[in-house]
Parts: sequence; structure tokens; C-alpha cells
Amino acid sequence: MLPSKRYRLRPGKQAELPKMMLGTVCVEWKRCGRPTCRCAQGNLHGPYYYLHWGENGRKYKEYIRLADVSEVRQRCEARRRYQREAAWMRQELRELSTLIARMEQP
Repeated sequence: MLPSKRYRLRPGKQAELPKMMLGTVCVEWKRCGRPTCRCAQGNLHGPYYYLHWGENGRKYKEYIRLADVSEVRQRCEARRRYQREAAWMRQELRELSTLIARMEQP
């Protein structure tokens, strides 16, 4: 999956987000660069929400519409919960395997 197609919910089209999403939602404030703009005095534009994630050793970020921020956050948290539970289950499996190996020894 290409990073630019990772997260897309366009008006008029019903696209579904995956149940779990890799990444973190971050808030960013931007400076536009025009010398007469309010951001030149420090009053930056924003907040803008971005999904940050890494794949294959590269870092990516993608803009998230304000209407989708809470849902994307929930799905990122669901993935983190899943990862924690999976790590706990792998540890339990290692411990059980060790116990079984000890019981099978003469």
C-alpha cells in the first residue's frame, strides 16, 4: 500500500478506515511564509492534525481532516492495545514452552 493511499476519506465517497491503524496523531501549527501574514509575528496557522507512522525504515505523515481525528485516534490506540496484548501472549507462550520442556526432561 502506498503511503499516499493509506488514509483517505473523501466527501461523497464512503471509504472505510482499517480497524487498527499504525501511527500517532500529532497536532502541528504552520507558518505560511508570507511576510505580511499574522504568522510572521508568531500567530501560526492551525491546528492541523497529521498521522505520523513509519514503514520499511521510512517516516511518513498524512493530513487528517478535523472530522476524522477522533476516529483515527481511536484506531491508532486500538492497534497499540492489540500490540501490548500480543506481546503479553507471546511472553506467556514462552513461559509455557519453558515449563513443558522442563516437564519432558527425564
